[in-house]
Amino acid sequence: MKIITYITRHKIKALLLAGLLVAYYFCLPQQLFKDPTATVITSATNDLLGAQIANDGQWRFPKNAVVPEKI
Repeated sequence: MKIITYITRHKIKALLLAGLLVAYYFCLPQQLFKDPTATVITSATNDLLGAQIANDGQWRFPKNAVVPEKI
């Protein structure tokens, strides 16, 4: 009797976990940009650590809500 209960509990946990993983997958955002974007890596103090140009040779960045005054 205990063995049947043990197996049943683990089946329910596995199904619940699988359901959560499927739900999480569909909650992930889709790709926002079809054009390749450049990559810029900065430190916590906003110092430039590295930059990589996009595959098509353009400096293209995702839209930013705040535009710096220098631009």
